[in-house]
Amino acid sequence: MKRATLLGLTLFLASGCIPFTRGPSTPEDRMVCDRLAAQAIAAVDLGEARRLAEQASDCYDRLRG
Repeated sequence: MKRATLLGLTLFLASGCIPFTRGPSTPEDRMVCDRLAAQAIAAVDLGEARRLAEQASDCYDRLRG
């Protein structure tokens, strides 16, 4: 039993040394949202601007989690 506990503890502590990534980092995610917001501001068509602004808003909401 002690051996299993020691092995489990060792594996748990060692797992902290391995970088686990979930995909793009938060700055990269925010860049996507910022790009959508910039496109909304630059859009000439009001409908397109609203659609892009809504997408940007949804994107920022997802970042906040």
